[in-house]
Amino acid sequence: MRALVRSKTGDLETYDLKADFELPLLEEGQVLVKVFTTSVNPIDSLRRKMTLTVIGGPPDVFPLVDGYDLCGEVVRVGPGADKFPVGQKVFGNIQRQPNKPQRFGAWAEYANVYEDTIAALPEGLDYASAGCAGVTFGTSIEALERSDPASTRSVLITGGAGGVGSAMV
Repeated sequence: MRALVRSKTGDLETYDLKADFELPLLEEGQVLVKVFTTSVNPIDSLRRKMTLTVIGGPPDVFPLVDGYDLCGEVVRVGPGADKFPVGQKVFGNIQRQPNKPQRFGAWAEYANVYEDTIAALPEGLDYASAGCAGVTFGTSIEALERSDPASTRSVLITGGAGGVGSAMV
């Protein structure tokens, strides 16, 4: 498959567009998604510049494909996966498993994704918008859950024009 592959931690020159990168194997609870759209998030830049072991993540295994957000179509269903049939349009993010290196991200033609980190693409949501919603909406939901907005009458959302802020609004 075609993929934007990173060979080491460092600057932008660590990326190389490969035409023949290996197709990811599916693990328990995963589906293989043909990626239509994806995006770039601050975590992608952070991950490129340093290994996530700095913040408690597993060490990187090179070469690897970065990218968290995606929108696409399920083309294969792995063992134990039963939420999305082949042909289902989905969006979300590639949630990496704690203490487990992941070599396949969304900056490729195909990505292996855990079913509980994606959702069916709603009618009327275009591919471009859906392909950049996973991390921002996930971050906004986590922030709201941590702040317990039900315990107060109002919530101040700063940066409401940005990705996370607009998702919260």
